[in-house]
Amino acid sequence: MLQDPWPGFLSQDTMSARNKPRTGRQRSYPSAGYTDKRARDLSLSRQPEDMDTVEKSEALIDPEAKSFFNGIAHQTPCVFLCLGSPENCRVVQVQVRDDDEEEKVFNAMKESWSENRKWMPFRKVTGVQEVTFRFIGQQGSEKSDNPTLVGIYEPLDTMQLHKSLRDELEAAKEAASLWQSPDIFDMCRQEYTSGEWQHIADCPSHWHSYRGCDIEKFERVQHHLRSLSLKPALTIAFHNPSLAKGQRLLDGLQQGPGLYSARDMLRNLYWHNPRIGNVEFNGYNIIEGWDESKCMAAVILVVMSSIGSTAIFRIVFGDWPTAIAASTLGLTALAFTVPWMSRWSMF
Repeated sequence: MLQDPWPGFLSQDTMSARNKPRTGRQRSYPSAGYTDKRARDLSLSRQPEDMDTVEKSEALIDPEAKSFFNGIAHQTPCVFLCLGSPENCRVVQVQVRDDDEEEKVFNAMKESWSENRKWMPFRKVTGVQEVTFRFIGQQGSEKSDNPTLVGIYEPLDTMQLHKSLRDELEAAKEAASLWQSPDIFDMCRQEYTSGEWQHIADCPSHWHSYRGCDIEKFERVQHHLRSLSLKPALTIAFHNPSLAKGQRLLDGLQQGPGLYSARDMLRNLYWHNPRIGNVEFNGYNIIEGWDESKCMAAVILVVMSSIGSTAIFRIVFGDWPTAIAASTLGLTALAFTVPWMSRWSMF
């Protein structure tokens, strides 16, 4: 069990299990279940039968990796924001309360983003997207209260995912047509109250251990497609967190959940003694763009200032060619400065 440097944070997670255990690869798609996955069970972290978590905590041998992940576990439950470019981003860990609803979580994300970026006029958030990321390490002293976490992230290919799900949907539909009864009242169906599936006698899941129910798969893929269509809701909820109520956006739209406990972190360790960069996490990338209305007002102001400065330079230098050249030089310097400040604002 992990004991160093903060005893027990990874091996004994005291937060309630906000998400269902994830046992597959990290880039999994949301479950087709319609119940809230953030089921709270304060005793879950202390259940002795959770041997998978115990084994993974013992597999983390490297002292630097252990210290790094224990430091992050110290601030769970949390969500991760990835600010900057995919090749070199700053990872901001947004700590939330165990019982926070999604409105409060999105408020915390918004406040943390605002605090961790440099001010830049005429810029606004144009999008929030799910990403998978890996930690590279941290900058600053280990004793610092706010070390800078550095990572790399990979944006998800929404178009490719949509195409893959469509192909999977058609394959499931075709497979089901081979055995499905034409009677609509005699078919596999899901009980809406319990979420459990009731399968008819002809369903292959009864006869073949390697086969699942094609109709159940069809419904699951349809649910994934519906979740994928909600991608813009992340941006809307970021701007107006009250609209996150009842959406369960943190359960994941394109991939698995983005809200982590210390035990969730352990479930991501798939290897013996992994390095820090081996472990994938789900996070959120905040995309910034120019505010068109403010930029238009700024352009008008710049044009008026340019005309005024040219007139002033005419008085100072005594001729129009020199005045125009001086004014043009100022505009050129401004044109080079703005893109640099745009990149600077994210680091």
